[in-house]
Amino acid sequence: MSNISIIKCLDDYITKNGFKEINPVQANEILAKAGLLKDRPDRPGAPLRALLRKGMIPHAFQSGGKGTGWTIPHSSKGKRS
Repeated sequence: MSNISIIKCLDDYITKNGFKEINPVQANEILAKAGLLKDRPDRPGAPLRALLRKGMIPHAFQSGGKGTGWTIPHSSKGKRS
């Protein structure tokens, strides 16, 4: 698993479906279906949130600051504060 393939997969999904952004639960489900990141049935989105906290998807952000929900836009949109 590379963060480049994860970002490309999420970008493709966002573009194909006309979304502005997605959340970690949606994103982890997409990545699990693509075979890129296994999800946890007991805590959906947890594996992806761990990557987000490590900064592996640099354009993702927490609009309310640390401790709030993550937003994952298309990588071309850049990081918002």
